[in-house]
Amino acid sequence: RDFLKEGEGTELNKEGLHTPYLDKGQVPTIGYGSTYYPDGTAVTMNDAPIDDATAAGYLDNYTSETEGILREIPAIQRLNPNQQAAIMSFAYNLGNNFYGDMNRFGRITRALNSGNPDRIIQELAIYNKVEHPPNSGKFIVSEGLNNRRQAEIELFKTPYIPPDRDELRENAVSGGSDRYEY
Repeated sequence: RDFLKEGEGTELNKEGLHTPYLDKGQVPTIGYGSTYYPDGTAVTMNDAPIDDATAAGYLDNYTSETEGILREIPAIQRLNPNQQAAIMSFAYNLGNNFYGDMNRFGRITRALNSGNPDRIIQELAIYNKVEHPPNSGKFIVSEGLNNRRQAEIELFKTPYIPPDRDELRENAVSGGSDRYEY
């Protein structure tokens, strides 16, 4: 979750509340990248500000839904936890229904199905463009998306080191660890 928070833009007013803003694709967004509310209503630029707990709740809601969808995909089940977290970030940014959408996401779908980490990394990097102006059919590289893809690639390439026995015992006593949170 922390990785996603860092990768998403957010706008705060003087009171520290999250206000609607336009993302790189000029889509109304609030909190940590939410373009829709949990009830399916689209965010508008006229919506009321929300507090950080609400913004984090929207993020948790969507990531839980996305994680459930991604965990059912055999190609993603074969990835280690860091690789899965990188794909979770990608899905959070581009939609949890990206996998299998061969018109828009065929290249990353085929790369994931191949199981080849180098190919997956190569394909992640190409999803760094936004339509500009909106609805024009013209796409330009977004520095923000380029930075996000690079962060996801670095996370994807980070070796996964399972917790040792002492760390597992400590986590069980303390209620968990945020070591591998996305």
